[in-house]
Amino acid sequence: MTETRYITRRDVLIAIQPSSGRWCSFDAADLFPLPPAERIWRLEELPIANPDRRELAELVEATLAGQGAADDDGGDHRSFEYLLIKCTSACNYHCTYCYDHDQLDQARNLDLERTCAIVEQSIRSASGRSFTLLFHGGEPLIRKRFVREVTEFARSVAREANVRLFFKLQTHGGMFDDEIVEFLDENEFFVGISIDGPREINDLHRVLKDGSGTYHRFESAYHRYRSFMSRRCGIVTTPTIYSAEHFLAIARHFHAMGFRGWRTTNYLAIGRVLDDWRLETGEETYVASVMALIDAIEEGEFDRFRIDPVFSHLGNLLSPERTNMCKPGNNPCGAGRRFLSIEADGTVLPCDTLSREEFTVGSIPESRLREMLDHPNALKIAHSLPRSSCRQCVLLGVCGGTCLGLSSLTENRPLLCNAYKRIYPELMRRLHLSDRLLDYFTGCMEEEDRLLRLDTEERDGSHHHTTGLA
Repeated sequence: MTETRYITRRDVLIAIQPSSGRWCSFDAADLFPLPPAERIWRLEELPIANPDRRELAELVEATLAGQGAADDDGGDHRSFEYLLIKCTSACNYHCTYCYDHDQLDQARNLDLERTCAIVEQSIRSASGRSFTLLFHGGEPLIRKRFVREVTEFARSVAREANVRLFFKLQTHGGMFDDEIVEFLDENEFFVGISIDGPREINDLHRVLKDGSGTYHRFESAYHRYRSFMSRRCGIVTTPTIYSAEHFLAIARHFHAMGFRGWRTTNYLAIGRVLDDWRLETGEETYVASVMALIDAIEEGEFDRFRIDPVFSHLGNLLSPERTNMCKPGNNPCGAGRRFLSIEADGTVLPCDTLSREEFTVGSIPESRLREMLDHPNALKIAHSLPRSSCRQCVLLGVCGGTCLGLSSLTENRPLLCNAYKRIYPELMRRLHLSDRLLDYFTGCMEEEDRLLRLDTEERDGSHHHTTGLA
């Protein structure tokens, strides 16, 4: 779909190219004698005179041409850059909706030597670029020695291969101790903590095996390691029927605690809640909660605090690169192309949210990296997406279609699809009316750059100091 479409949103007219995601906006009062209905239009359907239509089309064409060629694919030709390592399937928590968890005595654990072999292939494939390793689980800190040994090995390979390496770790935050915190800090890990909000929200579903809540463990770690957690950690919340209506309160809670940012992940009806969508929130609740976040951001409440349910959409609207591999806009899905996941038993998937039955691309150590990236199960993702229903959507170029892990290659799960159709036009409207959201986005980007510079300066300073002693 290359034809420019028009969206009327109250006092703003939005022109958008569905294929590229390029868009521009105008004051509706300058174009329409009466406020038009809120809908999507073709040029010839707009309730204005023909000369005005031609003038508008020429203005839109000139404006969008200034943003780049209409048929440009966004320039996303990035190759493999992100490896998720599920150290273990074990977890000492018993969250009711967990999508990937075994009891401690039934755990599957990745083999160190085999893991290091695929890590080396992955890093060397990124020679001269950057690469990210994400340690995941289960609870990865159950295998803290494994995490340490893989990290040290990866650093040595990255130095040889001239690769800038980033380390991430996803944890429930209840296993921090002095040794772990020192290790994560020294190796500049960015740590995601899975927690659903304040105690009264979190402890509904993130529980121990006896059903008792887990917030007190997070809180204890926070009081002991506050400096580390505020510098290195962000919060990840799963939207459910209980947490989604409280997005604003949750964001305020963690912002007040000094964390770097807060994001949501998708509720997935797999694992312990296989095919059970009863905990999934509704569209109206989700949209209302995101709109409340947008209002608070515009009022200046969250400057430089990254709230991903808003920030990621702003990124797709304000940057033609659209680097988010899970919200790719006019770029391909990152699964099996930029991203691979090693499961705890050695199975390799294009993304950890996808089913083994349909998407397995290999296993370690039997499969080589190139074989897995070229596997038919990886290639069919690129060939099948965007889905046929998405190809008819005017927002495809900024959205990219909802997560494959939520549905299938042919169908969308309706919640986020319908929500995004309401959220994106409203963000465009507000970006037209004021600079507040642009300023917020820019401030968050500047804060991320500042933190990266601090890490680089600390690393370089440590290196120079060590060299001087030698």
